[in-house]
Amino acid sequence: MKRQLAEQTEVAFYAYIGSLVEHLGMDQVIKFDHVVTNIDSTNSVGGYSGTTGVFTAPVDGLYVFHATVMSHLTHVFYAMIYKESTPVATILLGGGIQYNMASNSAILALRKGERVMVRHESADHSIEGAYYGGQSTFAGFLLVEHFYPDHGNPVVG
Repeated sequence: MKRQLAEQTEVAFYAYIGSLVEHLGMDQVIKFDHVVTNIDSTNSVGGYSGTTGVFTAPVDGLYVFHATVMSHLTHVFYAMIYKESTPVATILLGGGIQYNMASNSAILALRKGERVMVRHESADHSIEGAYYGGQSTFAGFLLVEHFYPDHGNPVVG
């Protein structure tokens, strides 16, 4: 008897800031505008938007996110990875060192339509973009899809 394999859902993105972004305001979503990879095999409106800086989960599942930021010159820089309006990971760069970098990751269970973004949390500062590659990056991928009967998805078992 031949076994039927379930179709695998693929969701992944990688984006970086294409040039210096000056005068980031408090609570401003950081737009990683140069999108290198943006895969959403569901063909939905989900995935990452380089225009808004927001990832929208196309399916229920467990996702992995990673963000790295490089401050401009000696700026202190404070950002956070958010799930909707809840901060889940901090990225803090101290001043005094030119072009300081920091990163953080988050593993999040998301429902379809929930959003993840990186927001600037400090006063007016600047973030470095790409000269030879992505100095400031944001990436994420679906680790495993979840099936919830209340969403009309079949239970796999």
